[in-house]
Amino acid sequence: MLERLLVTIVASFVSLSQPLAHQHGVDLSVVQTKCLTEAIYFESRGEGVAGSTAVAYVALNRATDSGGSLCEVIHKPGQFSYYNRHRKRVVRDLDSWSKAADVAVNTQLHLSANPVGDATMYNNRKMPTWRDTRLYRKINHHYFYVKEAQLDHVNSMTAMTEPSASRPRVIPIAITQHKVRRGDTRKGIRGIPYHQRKRMLHRS
Repeated sequence: MLERLLVTIVASFVSLSQPLAHQHGVDLSVVQTKCLTEAIYFESRGEGVAGSTAVAYVALNRATDSGGSLCEVIHKPGQFSYYNRHRKRVVRDLDSWSKAADVAVNTQLHLSANPVGDATMYNNRKMPTWRDTRLYRKINHHYFYVKEAQLDHVNSMTAMTEPSASRPRVIPIAITQHKVRRGDTRKGIRGIPYHQRKRMLHRS
């Protein structure tokens, strides 16, 4: 019964947005939108519209980079933490689910501004845990990262589309060449002491 209600809520947003989807040439489906809504709900429902939109664009960026569907990238093992936890995922807040569905539709139609550029990774820690990445920006409790190879593209695009005062700052020191392991946080990475790295990242 609950699953049917959740699908119905998503379907209503998709149905109302179909004229815009056709106008923009976007294939807006209930199945893909439900996957994105689910990711937004479980990953960022307490992050407000800005935080939810940021997470949604990360999923969209991953789908674009991989050539796969939203459901494929969201349900891929090791990608989104909520899906990898071995516990039942239950939607208990229908109002938050509806807001997530709204964000999911707006993101797919690019009606909401993209606050994370080409970022395809994020977490809720101040330290990156992926190879060859840089911290792009912080939105609420999440830290978003871009790949080294994408930095020139990200910086050139933000320079063209955003005034300098509002442009997110790319932090040049948050680079890692290896996956951070438990216990590394107090040792420093690539010669940067923990207390110094923490202070530098805090300024973002």
